[in-house]
Amino acid sequence: MQHSNGPRTFRISCSTGNCFGPVLRPMIAEELGEVSFLPDTRYLLLKLVSPASYQDDPLEYLVVTPRYVGVSIPELRTQRCVVGIGRVLPHVTVDIHQGLKKEDVDYFAIGDCEPVEAYS
Repeated sequence: MQHSNGPRTFRISCSTGNCFGPVLRPMIAEELGEVSFLPDTRYLLLKLVSPASYQDDPLEYLVVTPRYVGVSIPELRTQRCVVGIGRVLPHVTVDIHQGLKKEDVDYFAIGDCEPVEAYS
């Protein structure tokens, strides 16, 4: 879902029920667009509404992609999906037009991504 005047907003969850990664509180993030940093894979670049931390590093940007074959980015934008989650490393300057490199991202979790109404 998307607020008519704003970016798409998502709830990202990483909990004990997932098979990989840390347990993190649910986070709300806004979509900045699509990026690719690995061959043949598209990711949504998300910016956390409220920055968090992970292993004493700031956590501000995430990339997510559907975890299962047959699920697409358009489906991810409209329904709850299991996703692979990468954190953009804190030293990286994020520019959607320049994209990201493999060394800019740490793939660190499998979790859920669910579109939500935009937060005010």
